[in-house]
Amino acid sequence: MAKKDSIRRLTPLAVLKDLVKVSTACRDRAQRASGQLGQAIKDAAEHKHLNPGAFKMVMQLCRIGEKDPVKLAFFLEDFDHYREQLKVDDMKAEKLPGLDADDEEETDAAPKGGRLEPLRAAAKKSTEAVKKSAAVMEGNVTDLAAARAKNKKAGPKAGK
Repeated sequence: MAKKDSIRRLTPLAVLKDLVKVSTACRDRAQRASGQLGQAIKDAAEHKHLNPGAFKMVMQLCRIGEKDPVKLAFFLEDFDHYREQLKVDDMKAEKLPGLDADDEEETDAAPKGGRLEPLRAAAKKSTEAVKKSAAVMEGNVTDLAAARAKNKKAGPKAGK
């Protein structure tokens, strides 16, 4: 904070111009990247059967998991609980349009168990990994708390 008698200094014009250039360049790169991602998602939706809404939700979950695996574990546990309690799965269609019994047969593109089985297996594997990470982190927190308590009891070390 400035002293009462000090002179208030303003940012020089050259610095402002440099910041504007950097900001514009960053914004342009971000817009290009966003456009490329949007186009890739659009292409995948049109040609590779991607559900953009589901993909967006999964990407949000991935970002949560990257930042805080424990938060993701709690979120997924709560989400499953809410789905069960509110009977959301009962609201879905029994049969998806465009999926005939022939589509459910084992082919190169549809492994045994139907087209959704690989997704179910991946989701289960991901959930198990998150639960393991959460358990490890919970153990680490417990270990850290015990170490802090032990250090507090030991008191300050000599010479400090």
